[in-house]
Amino acid sequence: MWEKFAWDSTRKYKITSFTEKIGVIVKTYQKAVDWLDSEEKSWWARAYFDHTCNYDEITNNFSESFNSWILKMRYKPLVQFVDMYNLSLVKLMYERRMVSRELGDDDVVVPIVLHIIKKR
Repeated sequence: MWEKFAWDSTRKYKITSFTEKIGVIVKTYQKAVDWLDSEEKSWWARAYFDHTCNYDEITNNFSESFNSWILKMRYKPLVQFVDMYNLSLVKLMYERRMVSRELGDDDVVVPIVLHIIKKR
């Protein structure tokens, strides 16, 4: 039963609401509160999350990379887009599998990294 109150307390945005829910757990099962307090509240309770931006710039590199990857197929009709996208994924996975097969068990460093090291 105390698990429900614990999950409810993690979803509270305000510290006062969080304290009320934790108070119910304190009255019923003190060991649970001790267990919850073993970790920082800022790691598991929404009321204690730090909502400030921790970086100077926020980018979405995955979306930018994906959009550049599908540039040729972006304006195709849906069925053609899905077929082309699927084919591209299959080709990519096949090429990566072939590269991985070329690497032996003795190879510790990937060839491109060796090339960069030799270049420097």
